[in-house]
Amino acid sequence: MNRKINITVTALFLVLIFGFGIAFWILPDVTFSPEEMQPIEVAEALESDLIEGKNDKQIKKARRIFGQNETRSEFHLSFKESLKNQIKGLTSPFLLLCSFLMYLFRPEEYTYLFMTLIIGGIIFFNAFSEFRASLALRLPKKYSSLKTKVVRNGVETVMDSRLLVPGDIVVLEEGSMVPADCRLIDDLALSVLETHVSGVEGSVPKTSRYISQNGAETICENMLYAGSIVTSGHCSAIVCRTGKETLTRRIRAGRENLTPDILKYVSELCRFVSIASVIVCFILLAVGVAAGADITNWFICALAIGASSLCDSMVSLCATALGFGARSMAQDGMVVKNYNCIQTLAKTDTIACGKNLAFPPKRIMLTGLYFSCRNYDREKRPDDAAIELLKLMLACSDARRITSAERKRKRGLPEYKGLPLDDAIVEYFGEWGKTIGPIHDQFIRLDAEYTLSGDISRLLALHNGKNTIIVRGSPENILSRCAGYTLDGADYKLSDFTRKKILAATEDAARTNSFLIAVACGETEAANLRDIDAEQRLIFKGFISFSGSLDPGVAEAVYRCEGAGIETILNSNDAYYTALNSAKNAGIITDEAQIITAEQIRSCDRGLFIANSPYYNLFLNIDDGEWLDIINLRQENKRTVAATAERINELPIMRHADVSMVPESSCDTLKQTADAMLL
Repeated sequence: MNRKINITVTALFLVLIFGFGIAFWILPDVTFSPEEMQPIEVAEALESDLIEGKNDKQIKKARRIFGQNETRSEFHLSFKESLKNQIKGLTSPFLLLCSFLMYLFRPEEYTYLFMTLIIGGIIFFNAFSEFRASLALRLPKKYSSLKTKVVRNGVETVMDSRLLVPGDIVVLEEGSMVPADCRLIDDLALSVLETHVSGVEGSVPKTSRYISQNGAETICENMLYAGSIVTSGHCSAIVCRTGKETLTRRIRAGRENLTPDILKYVSELCRFVSIASVIVCFILLAVGVAAGADITNWFICALAIGASSLCDSMVSLCATALGFGARSMAQDGMVVKNYNCIQTLAKTDTIACGKNLAFPPKRIMLTGLYFSCRNYDREKRPDDAAIELLKLMLACSDARRITSAERKRKRGLPEYKGLPLDDAIVEYFGEWGKTIGPIHDQFIRLDAEYTLSGDISRLLALHNGKNTIIVRGSPENILSRCAGYTLDGADYKLSDFTRKKILAATEDAARTNSFLIAVACGETEAANLRDIDAEQRLIFKGFISFSGSLDPGVAEAVYRCEGAGIETILNSNDAYYTALNSAKNAGIITDEAQIITAEQIRSCDRGLFIANSPYYNLFLNIDDGEWLDIINLRQENKRTVAATAERINELPIMRHADVSMVPESSCDTLKQTADAMLL
């Protein structure tokens, strides 16, 4: 009876297995395809919510399943992998085996035993050194991890992108780098640069609408892929794939070798030397046998030659030196992110940098105001005309008003916070107990353009119900674009006499102050700054002078570079004499013949400019395209150029320079892209 029951149960079990097998074979292969799903369906599939995001329990569960979101592969060796690399070598294992066999055949010769232990110790030491070096070479990860805005538990926070899991809701805006493969939830005028996955040069538009792809994996308009850069607009998206599952990692799988080029070269060299040393060992043994000499003595001689080649230790020594160098450079203020650029970095003979990196501003003070064709006494309480000038200056900037929450957390904060020049303006107001008020509510921003140094150069705003354009920059540059000026509250046509008078005041102020910033504004019919008629009715409002001390380390750095055969070229948007004095004090130029302005470049014959370009070291008020052209001209003259960048618009400059460097304070996109980072 029991036997029949057992047979019946076994038969039922086999039938169930066969039935499930048939079912799985007949049913179609259902895979997760967010491209072909609505955002709400993606959220349900990933156990998330489009408004609240994931909760703590769901996050822990997802992290156990998917692990860390490592979208970029890194050079890393475990001790086990390093030991395998040592064993793969020919010389060390051969010497180890031969010395051990000699000891077995002649146990009274303890020399062979010691040799076996020493060679084994060298193998383990080399493996450990290579492992430790790989840890040191991961140093850039400490300084340049990608940060992302994430919604979790209904709260938006900024966190390390490596902690993202599928189902997280991320918020991306212009300049952001996409941290994982995401399905768009909503978007506004969104464009991204995704050349690394699509091969398309330039930005492409994205939309959150449903797109049917019939299961075929393509680059979809409703998806953002890890490593892409948001070039315009903003969006929210739900993370679908992380880490090794992202399209970027799958495309690169099996094709990328993360070992630095210098270690590849040494490894190939060691392989050649290793084979040569083994061949020499066998030749010596054959010669000894043919000559009838003592085989033991000849064998010891062959071992000595093989050991002296150190071919299996060269990679470890080189990796150790590279790791030590990376740490030393970080201590001196620069983190090398791309180790393949080290050879190029060593050959660098030109450094192309912006004003903010060349002359990092220390404490800056407002020292004077000029408007209505006369200097204004700084020690006098600011009147309505002075307040208007200062408000226009702050309106044409990224200075933001301190929130009440920030004021509660820390007392004594100023009303506005921005770049050092903006802080100096706010500080001047504070000295007189004046409040600026909600400037950005009075000037509603519609469009903005930036300079190479990251300052706003032009702003289109809605003011008093009318489109108003505000321009800010060096006095001579602003004055050349104006049709009128303000005198005692009334606007007048700008004559040659008045223009010369203002320029004379500019030169006088530039000789005694560090910075001069002018501002002009005017009503316009233009809807954006690309309209060629936007600046037809600009009115010159005045300029402000600031003082600040030059860091003595700048001149020392320029001197050291010059001693090493490295020239420094500088792009500045300062006033002419301000830039001249700063560059002279730093040792970048020696006389005015080394300065050229944007107006001179545009009016100069192209051939003449190319011929004289190597003699210019200071370039004033040029745009991104002209700065890139100057770098290209230096490269055509067989110069190796290291260029600095601070803004997302400078990505083309970074791509064309031989070595790219960014400050640690720059945005995540620049830090992820650069060859080196300045601490």
